[in-house]
Order: sequence, then C-alpha cells, then structure tokens
Amino acid sequence: YRSGGGKYQSQLTVAELQAFVKQLYALPCIIDQAPLLKDLLNSVEDFQHRSEKALSDEVPNTFELQDLMGLSFGFDIELPQLQHLRERLEQARWLDEVQMAYSAPVSFNLDEMRRLIDSGVGLVPQPAVEKAMAHLQELLTVSEQSEEKAHNLLKTR
Repeated sequence: YRSGGGKYQSQLTVAELQAFVKQLYALPCIIDQAPLLKDLLNSVEDFQHRSEKALSDEVPNTFELQDLMGLSFGFDIELPQLQHLRERLEQARWLDEVQMAYSAPVSFNLDEMRRLIDSGVGLVPQPAVEKAMAHLQELLTVSEQSEEKAHNLLKTR
C-alpha cells in the first residue's frame, strides 16, 4: 500500500533501476523481462523529464501536475520529485480557485477573499502564488475600506 508517496522497503531508486537494466543487457544471455524493465525505465525517465518541466513552469499547470501525480502511482520506484509535484499541484489548484473567484464577481465577497487568503498562506512560496496573494490582500484592504465607508454613510443617514 502506497499512501501519498510512502516508501516501501523494496522500492528501487531510479539510479538502481538504471544500473539493473544496464546489467541485464550486459549479460551473455537473454532475459525475457529485460525489455519490460527497459520500458519501465523509459517511462520513469519520461516522467522525470515531464516533472522537471512542470516544476520549472512559471505558472503551474493543474492538468499536467494531476497527470504526473496519477502516473507516479504506477511506478514502484522512489521518485524524489514527488513531494515537489504535490506542492506545485496544491499551488496550481489554489491559483485556479483564485481565477474562478475573479471570474465570478457576483459571488466574490469579503468572506471569499479572506478564505482564499487563509488557504493560500499555508502554500509553499512561489512567484505566481505570491503575486496572486498580494493582489488578493490589496483587493481585500480596498474592499474593507469601501465597506467601512458605506457603513459610515448609512449610519449617518
């Protein structure tokens, strides 16, 4: 059972899998499973390349990160970038929530802004998240000031 990237005692590292596949192909005999292990290695290496690209994107791509997380569960290999992918996926989902809130101004109120800020505070810092957070906080401050002015105007009537 693998719970969110937990390690089995028997999990190989990518380097160990690479060395093992290399050894299999260096043997003086044919091992029937060698092509399957080579395919696994190719898939893991492709996963690593896609992960590197996804992790280096300025704005995280939710769909790509979800796809990579799904793929990771098919490998019984220790994947060091898994924690970073998980963090980026959380950031991407939060940024998606912020974008959805902006696109629905009718339901975007002070409580929603506060909720988004509260949920964004716990995220690992990243430029796109920090920019969205700063914009939200600025919007909240301006909105609270406007609400206070409106309240005072109504109170004086």
